[in-house]
Amino acid sequence: FSDENGEESSKSLSDRDWAILLTGAKLVELPENTRLVEQGNYNKYLYRLHSGQLRVEKDVDNKQITLAVMDKPGTVFGEMSVLGKLGAATASIVANTDAKVYRIACSFMQSILLNEPELALRFYKNMGQKLATLLKDISSFEEKKVSIAQTRKNSLKDLNENNDNNNNNNN
Repeated sequence: FSDENGEESSKSLSDRDWAILLTGAKLVELPENTRLVEQGNYNKYLYRLHSGQLRVEKDVDNKQITLAVMDKPGTVFGEMSVLGKLGAATASIVANTDAKVYRIACSFMQSILLNEPELALRFYKNMGQKLATLLKDISSFEEKKVSIAQTRKNSLKDLNENNDNNNNNNN
């Protein structure tokens, strides 16, 4: 879970919380370049990085673009799966190096959250904070895209005007 500064804040969940959640986890070893989550597929797990490095990839026009790298032990991802079938994964998660992750089945998460209301409150609060940060980042990204598009449009306009002026001067 990321806090408002983009730092991992899995500390928002207590050691006791993680002890409970990890009772239903399986430690999965991932050799380098192993795909853990595939873009377009449904995910049924919450993950917590134990060791190693993972990258978030997105297929854009048949090219794999790296969106982020996760290398801090304790980094949590796959939270949207806990909410239910909200759609297919929008990106892939791939081991950049040999890595280990805790994999917690969403069905287990649901039962724990039903039986541990205080843990559920902290979990969903963290999820809300993470979603708010993502939305803010997306909005900022969209604003930058519009700014870049406008800059390109202005540059092309200037280039065309310069070409027109050069052509007129040559005649």
